[in-house]
Amino acid sequence: MSLVVYIYVYMFNESNVCTNLCPPCGMKRKSMAEAVMVRVNKSSHRLLRQLSKAMGESMQDVLAKALEEYERKQFFEQLNASFTSLREDPSAWKDELDEREAIAGSLNDGLDAGEVFTRDGRLGD
Repeated sequence: MSLVVYIYVYMFNESNVCTNLCPPCGMKRKSMAEAVMVRVNKSSHRLLRQLSKAMGESMQDVLAKALEEYERKQFFEQLNASFTSLREDPSAWKDELDEREAIAGSLNDGLDAGEVFTRDGRLGD
């Protein structure tokens, strides 16, 4: 059996009154919010509820953070795989290193490497 998790976008008017329809409680509000249902199994719902309680955040916020972290993890795994593939091709890797060397000097923009600046941007001693 799966459970349905509601994800809501809550909007408040100037009087700080919620203007959404709230399906779990059935209370009708002034306008419908964007809501998406996602089916999750009982153990996932239990974990989501536990994390929500432990973090003192709503289940929607915990789920959003988990998805953002998963997206970030996927991005870096793909990036790592791409660099691994690049390094395995000697010609492509040499091209990469040559390009890095060509632009390496541009990072200083002619500044003296020995100059030290303070936090407020002034030239230090």
